[in-house]
Parts: sequence; structure tokens; C-alpha cells
Amino acid sequence: MGGGWALLAAHIIQILVIVGWVSATMGPLFYILRKLDLLRISADDELAGMDLTRHGGLAYAYDDDDPHIKGSQNERMELRPTNNSS
Repeated sequence: MGGGWALLAAHIIQILVIVGWVSATMGPLFYILRKLDLLRISADDELAGMDLTRHGGLAYAYDDDDPHIKGSQNERMELRPTNNSS
């Protein structure tokens, strides 16, 4: 495609500049978030799940055993053994 070693060197320099810029800007941000204890949630919230503790509801429907609910998500698929003796 052309360009030779000069183009490859330019791409390597661009990669290094991007890595340096991201490190210089995001490093201090994550350091501040860590010091303010805003980077992670509490251990209790982590164990209970953020769906319920932070967002006020469940993300998934766990009522697939309810016989009154019909639909493809709630129907169980039964696996049958296949006969591959042909």
C-alpha cells in the first residue's frame, strides 16, 4: 500500500501519543475517584446486586416457574436424546 517505514513509524508515534494522553488524563481522574471512594460500590451492594440496590428493581424475570405466564421466555425446553446410530 506504500508508505514504508516512515508510515509505520508515524503510526507507532501516534499510538504512543494516544497512550500518553489517556494515561495523563485518566490516571489522575481514577486516582481522585479512588481517594473519594467513588470508584467502587460497597461490598453489601455488590453482593446484593446493583439492579436492586441502586436501580430499584430486578433486571431479569425469575418467574419462569409460574404456570400462569405463557411465552417463549418462560417455557422450558426439554432436551431429548438423539438417535445417531444411522
